[in-house]
Amino acid sequence: VVSYVSTFGQQDKLGTSGKYVAFLVGANDYEEFDNLKYPIQDVGLLKETLKDYSFKSENIITVENPTDDDFFGKINDLKKKVNI
Repeated sequence: VVSYVSTFGQQDKLGTSGKYVAFLVGANDYEEFDNLKYPIQDVGLLKETLKDYSFKSENIITVENPTDDDFFGKINDLKKKVNI
């Protein structure tokens, strides 16, 4: 999930201005399903790609194989980033 929050600022290479925030979740391990091989790797690759599109590292929130507490803790981090 990628969110864009509009703020005032200089234009980026896409011709838009603002603060970009991303929330990325990768889960390989499942109790009730077969485990997946690449979601965590994909999150890492997507994070690196987003940096090429004006996302700052500190605005890319990632969580890997989250427990409920991990997931909702990161949601709270996201809310702070976008001032919700």
